[in-house]
Amino acid sequence: MVLNSRIEQAYKVLQSIIDAGCGSTLYRFMKCTTVDKTKPIYTDSVEILLQFIEINNNGIITVPDVVTTSSGSVLILIFKNFVIKIFNNHKSWLKVNTILSKTNYSNYVVKMLHSVSKHDFNAISTEKLIPIVNYNAHGSYLIKEFDHKEVLKLLWNISNALQDIHENEWEQGDCSWDNIGIIGNRYVIFDFNCTRQLQKYNLSSDISHLIRSTLYNLNFVNKIPIEKKTLDFISKLKNRKFFNGNQFYNFMNFTFNNLKHK
Repeated sequence: MVLNSRIEQAYKVLQSIIDAGCGSTLYRFMKCTTVDKTKPIYTDSVEILLQFIEINNNGIITVPDVVTTSSGSVLILIFKNFVIKIFNNHKSWLKVNTILSKTNYSNYVVKMLHSVSKHDFNAISTEKLIPIVNYNAHGSYLIKEFDHKEVLKLLWNISNALQDIHENEWEQGDCSWDNIGIIGNRYVIFDFNCTRQLQKYNLSSDISHLIRSTLYNLNFVNKIPIEKKTLDFISKLKNRKFFNGNQFYNFMNFTFNNLKHK
């Protein structure tokens, strides 16, 4: 009876993924389908997924609230208080697992809660956040209005994150507003699919990418017009050549602290 109950729970979880439109690619992330890849079945990989949900949810198995994918290479299960990311290969899992392990002390990089790689099942769990960029049928929109002070706060928070990432000899690789979220009152980077090792003495592209993304979102997505002082500040950032996150953080830390004392 216990086994039958567990199998039923497994099918409920798998069905929630199928219902979200991810059923056709489910087999890419774990061994959980018949040979012809048409029907879900209870396997060792599925059992590990159930155990992973239990570890993150106080021993309780539940279905995700939202299921989505990232670039077709990561299956993302979003629960009430945590997120599970399942990778389609061990190499990608190892890269993300490594960088999140090394930056787990950072308050501005999403924190990894647990990690597992077993029976062709490669996954991590992270704290849940709110992405600042969302999408609907009309395109992208921001979850809040960004005035000058809020823009500086975002850039200061993310400069903290880039400093921590670069100090560990990695770069985020896709440092755009699409990959920034909010936890409490702080902004964090949360997507590391494009992460790569930072070559010594090479200029990181993370900061220039962040500046371009900031300008785009303020000009075309933000609900309020971009302020002249914000535009002038971003132009100043574009004209400076920040070698790495440490230089960028020092500049943003000085700027943000001056703003707080005005």
